Amino acid sequence: MATATLSHLTDKSAQGRFIGILIAGEFFDHARLGNPSQILAFQHALDDARKRYGHALCKCRRSPLKLQVRLREGKYHLAVWPEEGHLHDSNCIFFRDIGQAIAPVETRGGLQIADGTKGVELSFSFFRTNYPGASGNQLPRVEQPGERADQPEELNLRTLLNLLWAEASLNRWHPKWNRDWGRARYELAQASDRITVQGEPLSRHMFIPRPYRENARDELNRELERFVAALAVPSGGQVKSGLLIAPLRRITDLEGGSKALHVRHLHKPIGINAAVFDFLNRNCRTPLRRVLQASELAAPRPAGWVDVRQPETIAFLHVETTSRGGLWARAAWIMPTHPSVFIPANNTDENLLIDALIHGHYQFSRNLFAEQASLRTAPDWILRHVLDPYGRPVPRAALEILPKGAAPEYVGARSALADALAGQGVPRWAWTPAGKQIDRCVPPLPPLDDGDQAKANAILGRIRVHLDVFYAYGSGQQSHTPQ
Repeated sequence: MATATLSHLTDKSAQGRFIGILIAGEFFDHARLGNPSQILAFQHALDDARKRYGHALCKCRRSPLKLQVRLREGKYHLAVWPEEGHLHDSNCIFFRDIGQAIAPVETRGGLQIADGTKGVELSFSFFRTNYPGASGNQLPRVEQPGERADQPEELNLRTLLNLLWAEASLNRWHPKWNRDWGRARYELAQASDRITVQGEPLSRHMFIPRPYRENARDELNRELERFVAALAVPSGGQVKSGLLIAPLRRITDLEGGSKALHVRHLHKPIGINAAVFDFLNRNCRTPLRRVLQASELAAPRPAGWVDVRQPETIAFLHVETTSRGGLWARAAWIMPTHPSVFIPANNTDENLLIDALIHGHYQFSRNLFAEQASLRTAPDWILRHVLDPYGRPVPRAALEILPKGAAPEYVGARSALADALAGQGVPRWAWTPAGKQIDRCVPPLPPLDDGDQAKANAILGRIRVHLDVFYAYGSGQQSHTPQ
């Protein structure tokens, strides 16, 4: 059970999060808790609340939620009330997602440490012994995610990227948030500080370019040069490597079958050999093809051309330096995301869904997986604090996009998941997109639980008659009595 002391409520991880606590009639917010003179008042109020009421109250939602008041080593601490972490606003310091315990990428390979950091084991190393007689121009051996299958607890590039995205909350959204690449970079940097590898923060091995600005170009170039210089071969014969995260803009050909990755915000491309490119082509075929097609379509479009906004592609690269001061990727993974807020999005329909959710002022999250869709044990999307199909408030609803003509095994697996969620009191909104891509619109979404009831009933009515969406408890193939 997570607890909160005064220091935890005011540290960096709490910045931008909601803090509004009623303790024995006294209200404490972030400003008051950040005042050193309020330390004793905070402890006295907790002592009073524990003796008089047995709890404090969090005001993040319209109906206050109870908080435990615990005494440990002579100091009072606040803790989430059992089984109620998911009822809090998702921007609240006390929010705990009920799905975190089963989300694969948030638990695999990670060990939560008492100081709030998360220790991980990696399937690759940041150091390797230089090959005897190797020249500086020799391309490094490619490492492939999943290469060391005998140690499933170790993270490869794919699962490490998922962990970083989840730890940085880049797979979540709240109506009070704003996000661009600068904000995403900041959150990733904070997350990499909290993740440790062999006792060292992951941030020591990582470079995330700041957004390119003409007036800050020299500073960006110097930061890149420092990262490259730090990867120079040490005198002990060890070749050092690091990680780089950036949006991938285009790919061009080099001699000998190698490729150059041109990432946004950096002026120098990053090389990959034919083996790495082949791995991406086999395992990330759709986002890779999208980048290649964008490179081919850079020429002016014909008259009447209508662009459909495509996902942005994030490159996660395990890189080494070359003898000429450049960078080569030993291994790579790419992930498609929404082009503005960087929430993972596999296709244009998911882009549309994210746009509709943001425009509708929803709190939502995208679960990240390493497993294929038919093996997943959680929904792709979670919507928070909405009305169920019967107009009753629920803390969670599942969202799904079900492609037309999907394989029966996939449809069966998603139906079984919907039936299992119904047993937990979680309804499912399932959209089957139809028609031309440029004409598609997201069907009505479940109404928010704090809106006008008449408008909410009208929205639920439109959902019931819409041909492309199904909102219910379960898949419709079984009878479910909502809890």
